[in-house]
Amino acid sequence: MDSLLHIPGAFLIILFSFNLNSIRAVDVPFNQNFEILYGQDHTQLLDDDHEIRISIDEHTGSGFHSKTKHGSGFFSMRVKLPKKDTTGLITTFYIISDNGNTRDEVDFEFLGNKKTPYVLHTNVIMDGNINRTQGIKLWFDPTAELHEYKLLWNRHQVVLFVDDTPVRVFQNNEKIGVPYPTKPMHIVCTIWNATWASYGKPVNWSQGPFDALYHGFGVDGCPSESIDPEECYTSQYYWNEEQYWSLNSTQQDAYKNVRKNHMAYDYCKQNPQPPECLINS
Repeated sequence: MDSLLHIPGAFLIILFSFNLNSIRAVDVPFNQNFEILYGQDHTQLLDDDHEIRISIDEHTGSGFHSKTKHGSGFFSMRVKLPKKDTTGLITTFYIISDNGNTRDEVDFEFLGNKKTPYVLHTNVIMDGNINRTQGIKLWFDPTAELHEYKLLWNRHQVVLFVDDTPVRVFQNNEKIGVPYPTKPMHIVCTIWNATWASYGKPVNWSQGPFDALYHGFGVDGCPSESIDPEECYTSQYYWNEEQYWSLNSTQQDAYKNVRKNHMAYDYCKQNPQPPECLINS
């Protein structure tokens, strides 16, 4: 159902309909689809195992990932980001094939700061190429309550959504030589620290420990390890249907508004421009 979201001092974002609210993975306990990746003692299951709190201090961070790799999907996670001075901290929700130099990966990375707005750093990585980053200044306080982040991945496009608003689109342009993520990928959520996210400024550990809350452990994904990988692109999975091959006109308007009013940085501004940027422009 279409609705309007008012953003004070900015603009009205027109929310669109992929009929996202009517097609959604069933809410299930954490352990059905996920397991702790690291920092076991820095995690806490809540709400009858339907939420998890992960934390970081000066000793370690923490994270979890899906038990299964997926070959396509429409993944979602509701996240509440850590409060206080989070300079140098990164809270994530992403998919990744492995940790090697030829990995495929699609990222939501929330870069901490001591002031608003929170910056959402996104990247689409193919065969280890990490040079396709964009940053969006979020138009709300993501530390105040849970917000929903979605990642659509099919053979035609990758789209990242914030509360049903598209903030990043990467289309499949293999026909002009642009690589596209195709490797089976785990869903991963972590909290960690890195100086690149704060231009070299260290984390203020006196503000910690820092907590992030995650909810929503149902998975709309094709389990690539148990079937022929080509089946992950068939119409038996709703996210492969034609309506998910591109944004409709309402979605395109919402996406243009985000890029115009909230873009912090964009790899397409580099010179020379990558081929997909020339097409999109």
